[in-house]
Formats: sequence, C-alpha cells, structure tokens
Amino acid sequence: MEEKYVQIIEGEPIHFSCIRPKELISRIRTDFLLSLYETFCGLHALSPEGKFIGSGESAEPGMGC
Repeated sequence: MEEKYVQIIEGEPIHFSCIRPKELISRIRTDFLLSLYETFCGLHALSPEGKFIGSGESAEPGMGC
C-alpha cells in the first residue's frame, strides 16, 4: 500500500500523522493530472488519426502519448 497522504510512525502503538496541507494538495493534483493524462492517451489510442468520434476536433497539441 502506498503511503501518500499520511505519515506512519512505527512503534508500539503505531502513530499516524497528517502531511502538510500544501504537500497534500500537490500530491492530489499530481495524481489527478496523471489520471487525466492516462485517460486522454487511452481515448487517443481508440480513435483513428487522433480524432475523437463526434467532436470533429483533433487531439491537443503537445499532449503526445
């Protein structure tokens, strides 16, 4: 299990500590953008010539997969 949002302090008993709010927001943002990029690439791979069915628009420039 990844430890991204809470710090685990080993010992008896185990303690948990929240990370700083600024760091939490940064990690959530990074995770969201990665998920968005992976979704974009998956949709791009399903469409011929980088065009999305029904939109008439091609993929964003610079969003290469």
